[in-house]
Amino acid sequence: MEKNIRIFVLITGLISVLMLLSCAGTQPAPQSAVVNSPASGVKAPEDVLAFFDQFKKDVLTYDMKKIGLHYAANFKQDGSDRNSFLGVLSNTINFVSDYVVQLTKYEVDKTNPDIAMIAGSVDLGSMNVPFAPGSMIIKENGIWKWYGNQK
Repeated sequence: MEKNIRIFVLITGLISVLMLLSCAGTQPAPQSAVVNSPASGVKAPEDVLAFFDQFKKDVLTYDMKKIGLHYAANFKQDGSDRNSFLGVLSNTINFVSDYVVQLTKYEVDKTNPDIAMIAGSVDLGSMNVPFAPGSMIIKENGIWKWYGNQK
């Protein structure tokens, strides 16, 4: 039950972000997917910022084939594997109108530099949703992807 609630909250957040992104066409210039708060002191590397920017662009297309490319083969989130997670996401993605990340943590794994732990939240347009505890990204074949919390 708790797993389903977490997935629902995450998907609801993604939907809100997509809703905001669909309204982005009326803005003079596209906003970066990451807003670095001076108060948090967190600044991700340029290739990670590029990952978030491309993810935002692809999320706003609502094309699950494009969106799915941003998830690692070994993605796992609170017991859901990549395919299960994407299946749930596909049912809610049309509610997302924007995708703006506020990072409060970016920390490279001490044993594997191709994994980074992240924390913060994402503004989906209609709501701001925190990242699930333990969220990670992983570099697969030189490309950053969502890795989940591996639980």
